[in-house]
Amino acid sequence: MRINKVKLTNYRVHKDLEVDFTRGINLLLGKNGSGKSSILEAIGFAMFDNNLRSNIKDAVKRGEKYGNILIEFVGNDEIEYIVEKKIGKNGHILYKKDNKLEKMDKKDEIIKEIKKLSGIHENSKKIYESVVTATQNKIVDIFTAKDKDREKDFNEIFDTKIYNNMYYGFVKDAKDKYEDKLKTNNGKLEGLQEGLENGDEIKKELKESKKELKELQGNKKETDKRLKEKEKIKNEIEK
Repeated sequence: MRINKVKLTNYRVHKDLEVDFTRGINLLLGKNGSGKSSILEAIGFAMFDNNLRSNIKDAVKRGEKYGNILIEFVGNDEIEYIVEKKIGKNGHILYKKDNKLEKMDKKDEIIKEIKKLSGIHENSKKIYESVVTATQNKIVDIFTAKDKDREKDFNEIFDTKIYNNMYYGFVKDAKDKYEDKLKTNNGKLEGLQEGLENGDEIKKELKESKKELKELQGNKKETDKRLKEKEKIKNEIEK
């Protein structure tokens, strides 16, 4: 989501103000009381139904009956929208910039739609107040809150539910799959280790068998020698 323009008419100190925003970082510079905070307040009031700093009647410029907030923004769908909120009388509408005929005029529907277009799915009101328009000297409150409250706030701001869904979806499935493979491979490794241990015993038996064979071959050689000697003696006797 990207805000392109804010127009304030008879809002706080502003008679007729138009502020254009560009991509990236934008700075609001001005003296104390010049209405810098009023611009941010107006955005939160019109887009996220944030509370005003004072009674709604005090938000209308002194001497005027009505005020108006108009904000042009680009949603996550890359379409330009306009949201308008009147002050001092009923009136809250949201429509596409190029088609004012098709518009929303119920506050709850508008806030819900802007949540979707902004990508802030949880407590958009609190997130805007805590992060975007944090009051001076109170910006540290979110960091000094109790552990449970701080965790809840950060979960809403950074939408950590997405990461939980990722973990219990794709990541956990992948983890379980690799754990199963690891278990299977460990079983194979144990089998190979057992086979290797058996192999050592076989090598030992083979070595002993070779030794016995060598001894038998030596005995056979000696026996053959004696047999030849006796055969020689026999032949001489027969002559």
